[in-house]
Amino acid sequence: IPGDAMVRSLTQLQVPKDEAVIQVELGEFHGVALTSSGQVLCWGQEQGPEAGLRDEPKLKGLLPESINFNEPSPRALDLPVPVTLVAAGGYHSAFLTQNGQLWSWGSNSHGQLGLGLPTEKAFVGRPRPVVLEGHTGRMAKLSLGGVHSAVLDDAGVAYTFGDNSRGQCGQGDRPHLLAPERVRELPMALGVCCGGFFSFFQVAEDLYACGWGKEGCLGFGRVSKRQLKVLRVPQPPQGRWLQL
Repeated sequence: IPGDAMVRSLTQLQVPKDEAVIQVELGEFHGVALTSSGQVLCWGQEQGPEAGLRDEPKLKGLLPESINFNEPSPRALDLPVPVTLVAAGGYHSAFLTQNGQLWSWGSNSHGQLGLGLPTEKAFVGRPRPVVLEGHTGRMAKLSLGGVHSAVLDDAGVAYTFGDNSRGQCGQGDRPHLLAPERVRELPMALGVCCGGFFSFFQVAEDLYACGWGKEGCLGFGRVSKRQLKVLRVPQPPQGRWLQL
């Protein structure tokens, strides 16, 4: 919304072509939405068009190759195929296309884009396809945390990447992962949901969790400062888990 720094009441956004919006995801300072036609809309910090910077020899290494402007209103991305699912993390975004491919863009400070880029390549301004080495299936579920990401393929295999300093990727004591890697201790999953520094996976009627649990947010009934591997969450005293 152009203008005021703070909006104090519900305000309707102007959507390109007045398309119906079927999903909205919000990050720290940006938003991503999906329309009924499979179009992706984005707005907020660094969600505007990308502009290349002049290659000035004297400034080489001091300036990024390009910058992205802030975008006050929803802007449609120019994509080659329709999209079926969008997600927003703290400062990064991703989506799944109709053919099951994963794309990501935004902050790459901890490898959370899964593009295999060094963390020095701290920002990617345009969506790029994520390559899962040796994987030929389709991606089906997606969730982004503060600085980590998780995705499930259509067989229920889970992959994580990004910051793992608190165990939120479920990949042991490795500090971060630059590209998607399978969570091998996890059975076939039906759903995934990432918090700021933790992750949950739904497996049949069970939940598995990993990551930061100092405040008890993992549901283990005890403090768990760093749960480095996925662990089954106890079932509720009465009933069972239905949905993540």
